[in-house]
Amino acid sequence: MKQNWIQTIKSRLSKGALALPNEYAIYNGIIIPVLHAVGWHPEDTEEVVPQYSTGEGRVDFALRKVDVHTGKRVSFTFIEVKHLGKADEEAEKQLLRYAFQEGVPLLVLTDGQQWRFYHPLSAGPSKERMIEEIDLLSDSEEKCLTILQKYLGQNRYLSLRDFHSFIAQEYHARFQRAHLRRIWKALLSGEDKALLELLREKLSAGLNISSEELPLDKLQHWLSEELKQVSPSQSTLSFSLSMPTQRGVFVKGIFHPAKKLKEIGRILCEQLAALNEEFPEKFYNSKFSKGAKRLYIAPDPEKVFPDSFKEKNPKWKKYLIEFSDQKGRRWWLMTHFSQKMAEEVFKQLVASTGLPWGNPEGVKIVF
Repeated sequence: MKQNWIQTIKSRLSKGALALPNEYAIYNGIIIPVLHAVGWHPEDTEEVVPQYSTGEGRVDFALRKVDVHTGKRVSFTFIEVKHLGKADEEAEKQLLRYAFQEGVPLLVLTDGQQWRFYHPLSAGPSKERMIEEIDLLSDSEEKCLTILQKYLGQNRYLSLRDFHSFIAQEYHARFQRAHLRRIWKALLSGEDKALLELLREKLSAGLNISSEELPLDKLQHWLSEELKQVSPSQSTLSFSLSMPTQRGVFVKGIFHPAKKLKEIGRILCEQLAALNEEFPEKFYNSKFSKGAKRLYIAPDPEKVFPDSFKEKNPKWKKYLIEFSDQKGRRWWLMTHFSQKMAEEVFKQLVASTGLPWGNPEGVKIVF
């Protein structure tokens, strides 16, 4: 994503109501440039639908794509735009009402400067459903670019099911971070004596001294002093989840859960196709595209297995996964493999795109 557009937007925002006197000015001066920058085509009114009608009213924009599984165009995200400074609690409640009818995974409330991202299908008050918030005027360009691409990047909008899982995962991660901060705050403030007692027991055992030699007030003071020595980036207690225990695949830092190897193969191919326009044709034309008797990927399902295999397995098509590349061409992935073989095939698929293998920021499979 090019960064010069965000500098232009910051300049407009700095002028306030002079440059952005109403919602239509925010549409054209902020929202449309942002959507263009993250890969959308606002001129395509089937893809970016203005004034989209819901059972509760009209939302300013609906981001709608054709789901790769159903072949139907569905709503992934609603964006509601307000006057500068008017993206308040009442606007949050209004947006949540809009989402109720269609069950969209993601809501965005913005006045052009403040951008708030919500998981509407979670429980609790509207503010507790917020998973991220940025300020295009005061936050760093790097943070703004990262968050906008993360939630609005057009290449993420392939499968509604996967998008639901991604947003739910982001919500739960935020919830856990908030809970960790509450525990830490209670520990430092002395509000939770049980936590301090537990910490004192652990420390006294590790130092081989009696707990009486570590008075709670001194322990609390020591914790506060230690926190002052921590760098600002660390003191925010940024919290990342440990490696998921369920099966799935990391692609570019995002974990996609999957119960079966076949599902991992589908997610992997869809994500690689969205990220790299040369995939899967590049892999298909490489020496790694075939085994002794079968193709791993092919543009024609009839060519994947030899006739002898199809004769013995009349339901051979159940071993194929269909997906599309960026040009809309259909491809089929063979999934008749063991876990060991699957790992080798997946590794070669990833290699054809240049992404690092075994790294969550590239591709990492959790079997």
